[in-house]
Amino acid sequence: MTPRRSFRSARSKTDAYSRKGALALYRQLNLTIGPDHAETLMEYLPPQKWADLATKEELRVTAKELRAEMTGLRAELQAGFAMMESKFAQQTRTTVLALACFAASIWASMLATVLVIT
Repeated sequence: MTPRRSFRSARSKTDAYSRKGALALYRQLNLTIGPDHAETLMEYLPPQKWADLATKEELRVTAKELRAEMTGLRAELQAGFAMMESKFAQQTRTTVLALACFAASIWASMLATVLVIT
C-alpha cells in the first residue's frame, strides 16, 4: 500500500531529496507500525519543508500590513468618490442654470411676440 500523497513528484533538486527521504520514512514506518498507522503519521507531515511554512507571527504581520493597505485604499476611494460627487453636483447646478436661462429666454421671446401681436 502506498501513501495518499505522491512523494515522487519532485519540483526541484532539494525538493527531490526531501521527497526521497519522506518516501523512505514511509516505507520504514510501513514495515514497523503497519500501513494504516504509517499513512496516518505521514499525513501529519507538511507537504513541503518546515522552513517554507508561515508562522502565526508572520501571518499576523502580513494581515496587519494588508489591513493598513486596505485602509489606505479605502481612504483613496472615499476621496475619489467625494471628488466625483462634487463634480456631479457642480455639473448639475450648471445644467439646471443653463436650462433655466434657456427657458427664461423662450418665455421672454414668447411674451415679446404676444406683446407685438396685440
